[in-house]
Amino acid sequence: MSSLVRNDKLILRKFYSYLISGIIIVFALQFGSLMDGIVLGNMFNENALSASSLCLPAIYLIEFPAFALSTGAPILISMLLGKRNVEKAKKVMSFSLLFGFLISLIFIPLGIFLSDQIASVLAGNFQELVPLMSPYVKAFLLQAPIISLGMIFAGILAADNNPKLAAAYYIICNVVHIGAEVIFLVILKDNMRMFGAGISLGIGMVVGFIVVIPYLLSKKRTLSFSFRKMGVKEYFVDLVKASSPAGLNILCLFGMTLVLNIANTMYLQNINDLVIYAMLANSVFIVDLMILGILQLLPTVVGTLFGEQDYFSIRSICRRIIIIGEIISLVLLAIVAAFPQLFFYIFGVSLDGIDEMHLLVIRIYSFSFIFYFLNKFVLNYYPSIGYNAVTYVNLIVRNIVVGAPLLFVLIMCNGIMGFAYGSIIVEAVSVILSYIFLLIDSKCRPHKGKPILMLPKSEEYVNVLDASFTGEVNEVIDKLDELRKELLESKIISENTIALISLTIEEITTNMNKFSKGSNHKPSLIDISIKKKSDKIILRIRDNNVNFNPTYVGDDEYGLEGITMLEKVSSSVTYLRLLNLNNTIVEFEI
Repeated sequence: MSSLVRNDKLILRKFYSYLISGIIIVFALQFGSLMDGIVLGNMFNENALSASSLCLPAIYLIEFPAFALSTGAPILISMLLGKRNVEKAKKVMSFSLLFGFLISLIFIPLGIFLSDQIASVLAGNFQELVPLMSPYVKAFLLQAPIISLGMIFAGILAADNNPKLAAAYYIICNVVHIGAEVIFLVILKDNMRMFGAGISLGIGMVVGFIVVIPYLLSKKRTLSFSFRKMGVKEYFVDLVKASSPAGLNILCLFGMTLVLNIANTMYLQNINDLVIYAMLANSVFIVDLMILGILQLLPTVVGTLFGEQDYFSIRSICRRIIIIGEIISLVLLAIVAAFPQLFFYIFGVSLDGIDEMHLLVIRIYSFSFIFYFLNKFVLNYYPSIGYNAVTYVNLIVRNIVVGAPLLFVLIMCNGIMGFAYGSIIVEAVSVILSYIFLLIDSKCRPHKGKPILMLPKSEEYVNVLDASFTGEVNEVIDKLDELRKELLESKIISENTIALISLTIEEITTNMNKFSKGSNHKPSLIDISIKKKSDKIILRIRDNNVNFNPTYVGDDEYGLEGITMLEKVSSSVTYLRLLNLNNTIVEFEI
């Protein structure tokens, strides 16, 4: 068997480097939300925890532009970079930041004039919580533009080769957020403490913008701000399409939490039941803290690979994401089922008035974690490849068709226990119906492999050869004889073009090693992809060496040879630094 086959060593190295950054980003983001509940429960009182949970519908609506665009913009930018359309990616980045900021301005007058009325509606039968809820809602309404700018900017950082800076942004943001919240709860009077707790998030996000400086100085950066001749209509449609799944998700969460608020404030028997619901609502942040980090890779990494039509790497990454996510979900289930009292200690809730039934509710609810992860995979993966249909089905089933009406009825009939059982049913049914939809839809459209990933068959090109090997010059030269032999046997490419391809690989590899000499860089890995598209042969060389751009490096400056020759024998040579990998694409006319 030939050794010239594709392996996933290169992409897995990148997978784990992005995984660590993704986990840090989500940990910082969700830890801030989780700590918000913990701090309120421990430093204020249980009513403050319940009040913040009842405010969730308003917060979801306020953060709608931020969540939608912080997901949609990186997906669209990643796809455009994968397709080498850098100029349009720059426009999308600039437009998404401006659009997110402007649309969020509408919340400020609501915060000035209507926060009391909004809190009263959300409180339902628990009107005694309105004095705590109103300043909390007001704080979020007033800082909506800052939240939008911060979340969109962090998403763009990850898409533009700077996931570590995105992680740094959220770390700085939440360290300042929690620190400011603790200070405000200590120094402010009771009637202002909830406002201080809410506004501390915006303070953290403003301080986090200090990472703009290293981003502008970063050599890894591909994008730059461009607000002139933006072509609003051109980018608006694509951005809305890419952002619509995340936007619909937030709107569904708003509707679901609003229905749950109504049901809970009408049918829960006492304040202890409401406290249990508040803890379960905040427990989602604990689950997200553990699983969303690995899903964070999908919009940027998978989006870029899909733009490059590298379906091999997408399958490899998704397989590992699903395995790791389900293992984490099972571990969380085991811990919560065995020690439900942990929630009470975490959120500073007294066990007075809590009985075995309440502990059983927490144990039952924890079984929803298994299906919760799979639903999150649906919501994050399919928009990354531009296939939104199954995401819409999942959201509509999970929140509108099944979720809201079923949970309302079960809470009405069986109180907080009904909510626990209903959560498992809703998550499980959503996963099952989503997969059934995929099976049906896969019969109607061409795809490669199992329908769960819905990767399209391409009629645009013929895949000639995919191969992987280390970047040592001697090994590359040894492999070239085997590569030429396989290409000749394929009878797809002429001998003349095969000679040019071999020469190109040898020159780029040789120059790459010369350029990285003395950098203490570990031996690089190289993926070679050769495709035939109409009257062109497209060669892509991807490696994890130091930044090396053959289109800008001149012979005189670095003593490198062959670049001028390469430009003469090919129809085009382009380079992009994507996923912190060198991507050199050379096209030859047939």
